[in-house]
Amino acid sequence: ATQLPPAFSDVQAYDVRLWQALGEIVEECRRRHLPALSAIVVRGDTGTPGHGYFEAAHPDIVGDDVQEAIAWGNEVTLVMRTTYPPRI
Repeated sequence: ATQLPPAFSDVQAYDVRLWQALGEIVEECRRRHLPALSAIVVRGDTGTPGHGYFEAAHPDIVGDDVQEAIAWGNEVTLVMRTTYPPRI
């Protein structure tokens, strides 16, 4: 298993550093015209992304549960079909 750098070895699910990192991944994927890899990071209790995913990846539909579900489903499909560069 890959070890995280010491600065991140204590990151937990509700850690703001994780949320920031996932947001940065969305930004970089968008910059490269790639589907957002953060779409496949989901909450353990719901099986869906947290609110921060939608704020970063789909800000125009935040709060519309139906549109969020559609956008997320489409993004996950694209993520699974995309070959990503070795580093994002």
